[in-house]
Amino acid sequence: MTSSSYSREIHADLQAWISLFCVHTILSALVPTFIAISYKCEKIIEKRSLILTKNTIWDKGASHLS
Repeated sequence: MTSSSYSREIHADLQAWISLFCVHTILSALVPTFIAISYKCEKIIEKRSLILTKNTIWDKGASHLS
């Protein structure tokens, strides 16, 4: 192995580690955000279904009065 091919291997290894670090950094930033967004969406869906249930019960109750 010549010194130039050895330096290319080190360079390629360094590039691989830098790429891995970048992917890790991006995923570390995105995953908590994604979890927070999905949690908020879940809460909105729960509230919406409760509101729809209340409206349906109210509509059925009001229809008996007329």
